[in-house]
Amino acid sequence: MTLQQCFLPSDNLIFPFETPGNKNIPIRIFDRHATLLNLNMKQYRFIREGPGWYIDLPEYLEQGGSKADLEMVSGADTMLDIIAGEKNEVTLKLDTAPFKDANELILTELCDPILGGGYYHIKRFEEKEVNRDLWLCDVTRFVFGNIPEKIYLKRVE
Repeated sequence: MTLQQCFLPSDNLIFPFETPGNKNIPIRIFDRHATLLNLNMKQYRFIREGPGWYIDLPEYLEQGGSKADLEMVSGADTMLDIIAGEKNEVTLKLDTAPFKDANELILTELCDPILGGGYYHIKRFEEKEVNRDLWLCDVTRFVFGNIPEKIYLKRVE
């Protein structure tokens, strides 16, 4: 790749990268003001059904996953109660790279393959101390391609 190929019509700069072993490596783009733009950030909707929460992930169901797999349990449901308040749905931006005003989930324990997923800790959410532990199931692998050491999230208003 030549330096000319690094520039986009919008005057943004893409840094070339290699993907050893064909790993999915996030693409980072800097605009002309050196602001990090993350192209892999996604938004996910979470829906309260009765007392429980589910992630709205139709592509998971289309590939043969079950709705039960999408239920948020073991602390993730409680955290969604805090985030959503009285609302029955909430949309979150999620990524494995930090972004502006993001809150940080830190992996504290990678679970064995039988249980799957991992335990995370969130210290603060939107400047409020919450100090919560929660378990995210193996659907996390479907969303991110692995069980990330850190997940960054932000409520979408």
